[in-house]
Amino acid sequence: MNVTEGLQLIWALAANAEKDIDEPSAMVSRIRYVPLDEILAGIVPAIVESCLSTKKFQALSQAAKKAVPKRSDIESISHGRPDAGSSYE
Repeated sequence: MNVTEGLQLIWALAANAEKDIDEPSAMVSRIRYVPLDEILAGIVPAIVESCLSTKKFQALSQAAKKAVPKRSDIESISHGRPDAGSSYE
């Protein structure tokens, strides 16, 4: 996906939520910041679910939850190592 397609996707999602939205070019010209992490967190599961069977989607969801470490786990590991960064301290 290129930037133009991404912006069109954002406009389509916004237009679906709000019917009185400006045309894509006018809306995009006002955008200063796009929180992709928040947007993608909301739509990627729906896209994946629509492409996979329910059973495969649930298995993938469980695997993803196990693969992403919790912040508390990262902190406990980094506190025990002198070479660990101080970004979580």
